[in-house]
Parts: sequence; C-alpha cells; structure tokens
Amino acid sequence: MVAAGGSGGANGSNHSGSGRAGGGLYGTIGMTNSINDSNITYGSQILGGKNGDFPSANGGFGYGGDAHVGSYNGGGGGGGYYGGAGGRGDSWSSVGSSGSSYISGHIGCNSILEQSMSNNIMHSGSGYHYGGKYFINTVMIDGYGYKWNSFKEGQVNMPTHDGKSTMTGNSGNGYAKITLKSINVVEQEDINQYKFERPFVAYYEYSGSYQQLKIEKTGNYKIELWGAQGASYGTTGGFGSYTKGQIHLSSGDTLYVYVGGQGSGKTGGWNGGGNGSYSSNGYAAGGGGSTDIRLVPTSASEPWNEFESLKSRIMVAAGGSGGANGSSYYANGRSGGGLYGTIGMTNMADDSNIIYGTQFSGGKNTKFPSANGSFGYGGDAHVGSYNGGGGGGGYYGGAGGRSDSWGSSGSSGSSYISGHAGCVAITSAGLPKAETYTTLADSIHYTNMKFTNTTMVDGYGYQWTTVKGNAVFYMPSYDEKSTMTGHSGNGYAKITYLGQ
Repeated sequence: MVAAGGSGGANGSNHSGSGRAGGGLYGTIGMTNSINDSNITYGSQILGGKNGDFPSANGGFGYGGDAHVGSYNGGGGGGGYYGGAGGRGDSWSSVGSSGSSYISGHIGCNSILEQSMSNNIMHSGSGYHYGGKYFINTVMIDGYGYKWNSFKEGQVNMPTHDGKSTMTGNSGNGYAKITLKSINVVEQEDINQYKFERPFVAYYEYSGSYQQLKIEKTGNYKIELWGAQGASYGTTGGFGSYTKGQIHLSSGDTLYVYVGGQGSGKTGGWNGGGNGSYSSNGYAAGGGGSTDIRLVPTSASEPWNEFESLKSRIMVAAGGSGGANGSSYYANGRSGGGLYGTIGMTNMADDSNIIYGTQFSGGKNTKFPSANGSFGYGGDAHVGSYNGGGGGGGYYGGAGGRSDSWGSSGSSGSSYISGHAGCVAITSAGLPKAETYTTLADSIHYTNMKFTNTTMVDGYGYQWTTVKGNAVFYMPSYDEKSTMTGHSGNGYAKITYLGQ
C-alpha cells in the first residue's frame, strides 16, 4: 500500500506556483507560473513522471525526481508508487508533478511482477500484489480530496488522523494508522474464497511493451479490447474497434496483453500501425496499433511482430488508419474494421486502390504494393511527391496510402475473435484455416482456445456477426457508464473474472 506525497512548489521574482497534491491512480502535472505545464508529467501505475525538457529530473519507481538545476527554481517531484517529475529551472521555474498511490486489491491498480529488476520493471495488469497479500473494502483519496476507483470520482475528503473530522489533503509529515478489527474474523475468514466473491478486474493501458496476467483462479473471464486511433496529424485519425468475449481459463494459464499505441505524427502506433509519408506539400499520419491477447509472448517486451507470437493471438481489436492532408486534398483516417476494414480515401472520396484487411489477407495498395498490409500490421504509406497515411493495425492490417499525384489515407485492418461467427482462424503453420467462412469451427484458433457470447464493433460503431449490422450499435466505455461510436487515443484492455 502506498499513499503518494505532494510535490514541491516554486517561487521566483515574476513567477510562482504551489506544489501539486499527491495523486490517486495517477498524479497531477507540474505548473509554471500558475499555468499547467504538460512537459512535467505525473507518475502513473506503470511509469514515473517525466520532465520533457530535462530527463534528469524524471521520477521513478518509488521516488520523485529532483528538480533541474538552472538559473531559476524548480520544485521536487512528489513521492509515490511511481513518483512525479522534478520541475524545470531554465527560463522559468516550475512546480514538480505528483506521484501515484497504490493498494493491492484496489480496482485500477497495476501490480509489478515478482521477476522485476530495478532496470526492468514489469507489470502484471492485476490489482493484486505477487506476494498474495491484498486489501478489501479499499478507499483511495488524492490530496485534493477526490475519491478514486477505476477512475477519478467526486470530492469526498479524507478523515483526519483521529477520525473525528475530515480534511481535503494531509498537511505536514505523513502518517500511518493500523487498527485490529477482529481476531475472530481473521481466524475464520477463507481468504481465497472471499477474494473471488468480489469482482476481479484487470485494466491495461498502453505501455509500449507487452503485459501479462497469470490466472490464479480457474473460472470464466470476460475479455474486452479497444484498438488504438490513427494519428490526428493535420487530419482526424481513424478510430479503434472493440471486441468482447467470455472464455474459460485454468489456474496457471498466462495471457499476454499487447495494447496498441495511437499513431504519433507520421509514425505508426505500437503493435502494427503503419507509418505515414510526408512531403513539403502537407501532412500524412501514422496508423493506430491493434490491441490483442496472445498465448505466446515475443522474445522481449518491446517487440510485437514476431510471427510465432502473432499467430498465437486469440482476440484482436483493429486500430484506425492515418489520414493525409495537402494543399488540394484532404482525407481522414479510416476507422478499425470488424470482419474486414474500410478502403482508403483520396480527397474525401473512397479510393478503391487502397483495399482493406480481411480475415484472409492484409490490405492491398494496387498502385504501390510496397505499401501493402499483412498479418498483424498495417502497411507503410508509399513515399512520393505527396502524402499517404499509414495502414491501421489488425488481425490483418490495412494498406498504406498512395502519394503519387494525390495523397490518400491508409485503409484499416480487420478484427478477430476465436469462436466468433464469420471469423477465420489460422492453422499452427500460420495459414488461413479455410478459404471462406462456412461453420463456427472455421473461426476457432488452432489451440482450441475460444470465446462465447462474443461481440465485435468496428470503429464506426457497427456491430458485426457474419455480416456488418445495418444500424450503429456503439461500444462501451471502459467503466461501462457510457457508450461511444469508436475508440480514440491509445488502445485499452480489460479482463473481468465472472466466477466458476
């Protein structure tokens, strides 16, 4: 259990700012002259705070960063599960950012793996610590008085040390209090049984590396994936798809979660987003990465494209493609697909030369085959006088756009769920299991790991069974409190224990 500390403030002749209060699941960015400074990022559940101007001031696992030493003054980062970053001290002084809190057993927390080293910290995606100890009836309140479950909620304030009143945040030194509730309950409680009476939910954000979940309890699990958006770089990147299903898992099974990254500028997102091309005539954006569940990891945490790992995917939510924008043409990215994706676009008109990914093959750029997509990744755009968007990642990725006489967006890739009607699985050799979908058996992965009660929604909000639905269906938000047409930003994954 960790309760984050607040960051240090800064005060100069013409600039000042108070420190940022300790965080919940993540902290608060730094401040320069009473204005939020997005270059001083906060600590989260997987990373320390970053000082984008002076990396020596970054926070880390368990500590806040020291402020940059310069002509002005910077505040220190707040301590935490992952500490905040120290402030800058170059031309303006700035406040440090704050770190995150952590409770083993609290929804939204992300525990480290036992094999983590100081120079290679890995996360399980689970809220439960590897030591097996965890808390129930948890409460997490940040230094501004806001309560955190899986997300930041309303202001509730925290109790004072004596429990007789409340306060917004703790001032002065830290404090700890341990109370014995009942000896009889401790002796009689069946911890393992209780643990799984309460819903177990693991959340996975984008990290640029794979994350793993080792199953502790045999039973049924719901898995939900959201693909990443293509880059919004002069245009709007295509939105990510959504996949869901229930699967029976046994104690000791391990799942490897690859959460796609949003494209950034012309660079494709991690886990299969194709790169865009750029010329002096305008902008072109990278495609978004897909989000998937695998049974075999890559040889290291950062690479995503090793074939033995890619073919072990049992669920994939496609990412959106990147768009293109020039002096006389404009095309947004295409949203991630269902059983197949969407063709590219040139000057806001469909471009049948930029074909989408399907259940059997990657997207094709019929004018420039070097931009074709393939199994697991979107194609890089053709490099020419104009601009082409990158293909979206997916089960089979979309094609990169053209940049000959007109720039064009990339096409999007397909999604896949083992056990979903209309999908076509691959064999252990990596070849399509059938030439066309005929029976449900065609969809089932070669390991026989399969889902039931499946749902597939593309990035335009249409549901897919064996065909695309006629009406917008929408996909759920992570907290299931609202819906959205398609997923924006980085990808996301959520795994929920349903019981035996």
